[in-house]
Amino acid sequence: MPSVFEMHSTVMTSSSEVTLLNLGLANTAVVRSLALTNADTASTAAVDLFLTIGTATDPIYVHRYTQITASETIEAMQGPLVLNGGDQLKLSGGTVDDLHVIASVLKVT
Repeated sequence: MPSVFEMHSTVMTSSSEVTLLNLGLANTAVVRSLALTNADTASTAAVDLFLTIGTATDPIYVHRYTQITASETIEAMQGPLVLNGGDQLKLSGGTVDDLHVIASVLKVT
């Protein structure tokens, strides 16, 4: 099975849900690191990081309402996170003005 390292990133400017990684059915992925940076210099960001597993609609939270102060960066992963075909890694926020997200992912096809 071939493997490839990928970088997935997004900038959240509102509380709307964002899909960071949408894994195809024939893939497996290992999220090695995930950095969340609040680039806003004045406001605290409150963010959820969660998975949807396959066709399930209920979220499974990795972080729930995590507070990231202005100009702060946190590493959201304490260890690798394995995703299987059809899984999605998503973010949403209660208060988000300028949140930068970068994930390092090993994808196996």
